[in-house]
Parts: sequence; structure tokens; C-alpha cells
Amino acid sequence: QGQSLDDRLQDALDGFALTDPQPLANTPHARVFKVRMVSGEEAVLKLYRKGHFGNEAAGIALMHHWSEAAPLACAQIYGEGPGALLLEYVPGAHLGDDSRAGRDLDACERLALVAHALHAAPLPDMTRLPRLELWFHDLFTLSYAPTCPVALQADMRRASALARHLLTSDHKPRPLHGDLHHDNVIVGAHPKAIDAKGILADPAYELANAMRNPKGCDTLLRDMAHQSARLEVFASTLGVCPGRLAGWAAAKCALSIAWRANRVLDRDDEADLLGLLLALA
Repeated sequence: QGQSLDDRLQDALDGFALTDPQPLANTPHARVFKVRMVSGEEAVLKLYRKGHFGNEAAGIALMHHWSEAAPLACAQIYGEGPGALLLEYVPGAHLGDDSRAGRDLDACERLALVAHALHAAPLPDMTRLPRLELWFHDLFTLSYAPTCPVALQADMRRASALARHLLTSDHKPRPLHGDLHHDNVIVGAHPKAIDAKGILADPAYELANAMRNPKGCDTLLRDMAHQSARLEVFASTLGVCPGRLAGWAAAKCALSIAWRANRVLDRDDEADLLGLLLALA
């Protein structure tokens, strides 16, 4: 309590016996360093600003199991400390870089294969993971500013109704990464998932957020024919119903809009993408 981030960094280096910290990323939630372990092997140290894992705790628990059950599809977790996580360093680019370089369908296929490998891995009972219904509360309780375009309001209400239908229709929930998209997969010797959120949900939800990613591919994401091809790749590889996956993609797009709106929606840059995903669903 009360320690500076620099002091906590030193404590983590001492606690894990690490040396040579090199900054990798600086986000609102964490500082990330490449470090060297006693063995000489490189690793990643993630230092959480609030001193605890927050809403990533469930994802870390899930990644622990995947580290053993699906080691070729998930970055390994080497250790945990107070507000600190030690992970495998995967040398390579994010899968999203392939999409941005014009190889999106190939990137989508590899992303879907990662999802398939994670879902095929045997896991212990993880029914205490957060349930997807909790996330959608923010969409269901969203209000609209008087200046919010009528078409956007109509699409958001359609997506909200679709989410309610999908949440209450018959499906068998399972542990999901919860935020599996192109920039949460690093391509080393094998593409490996990072930054799991950890959620209990319909398997068809797993690649919903991938339909609105990666960033930097706005033109492709708003091309109906290309999105239809992506949907086919995702659904066939993951073995889920294309209609359900498309429905979840629209619902997740609306949820992201609701989160950005912070309770009252005026307008949003993904309004056109939401319309496309609803049409696809």
C-alpha cells in the first residue's frame, strides 16, 4: 500500500529474481517490461497500476490452466505476485499486423485455429468464472441523448434485443478467453493468445469481438462480402453456427458502443459497422 510503481517494480524484480527490465508497453492499467530470468530466458513482467489484477483475475486463472492444457495456443504464466504477473515472452508480431498488411483472411484462419485449440483443451470445473450476462447490463440499461441519430438508436435496440435472445436461448456455456481478437494473439513459433478476460459464455461468442477487429482495417471491416467470408472462416473452424456468431458480433459491437457512451449515447464511430453486423446476423 502506498508504494510507488518504481518501488513495486523493484520488489517484483527481487521477488521473481529478474534482471534487465526493458519497457514494452505503458497502458492505463499496467506497465509491461521484458525481463530476464535466472535461467537466462526472457520473460514478460506485467505490473498492475492498482496493485491487483482487477477484472483480469478471471482471465489469469483461465490462462494458468491453458498454460498446461493448451501450451501451443496460450502464452505461459510463470508466476504471480502482489499486482505482478510473470509471463512467457513470445518473440513475434501481433496477428493483427498480418491483417493490416493485406493478409486478413489468413490471419482470421489462424486466429480461429487458436480459438479451436483453446476450446479443445480439457479444463477443471470453472463455473465460478464471471458470466457474460453481467457484461451486457451496460447495454440493457443504456440511455440515449436527444441528439442521438434515430437510426443508431434503432440499431442499438435491435442489438440489445438480439443479445437478450442469445443469452436466454439454449446453449451450453464454457470458459472463454472473452477478448480473443487479432491483436491479442502473438505470432511466434506458434500463434499464442494473451490478455484473456475469462468469461463463462456461449462458445459462439468467442470470436464475436474479432469481427470488429483489428484496428487499422476500417475499410475491410465495412465490406459486407469480406465480413461474410470472415464469418465463414470463424464459424467453420470453431464449429459453431454462423448465425449465432454473427448475432454475437452485432451484440458485442453494440456493447462496446455502450461502454464508450458511459451510460448516455450521443453518436459513435462504429454506428455504420453495427448496421453491417446486424444485416449479417
